[in-house]
Amino acid sequence: SNRGASVRIPWQVEQDQKGYIEDRRPNANVDPYVVTRLIVDTCCTALEKAGQV
Repeated sequence: SNRGASVRIPWQVEQDQKGYIEDRRPNANVDPYVVTRLIVDTCCTALEKAGQV
């Protein structure tokens, strides 16, 4: 995983088929619930397009 990335998904997640997503941005001026929803929606949409869901 790239520790310099803003959003990071550790390699172990793919192997275990479960895990977590790290949001590593330093700013606190955004609603974390809105950001989390956007990240999850983006990941789910990408998986649907790839036929993995």
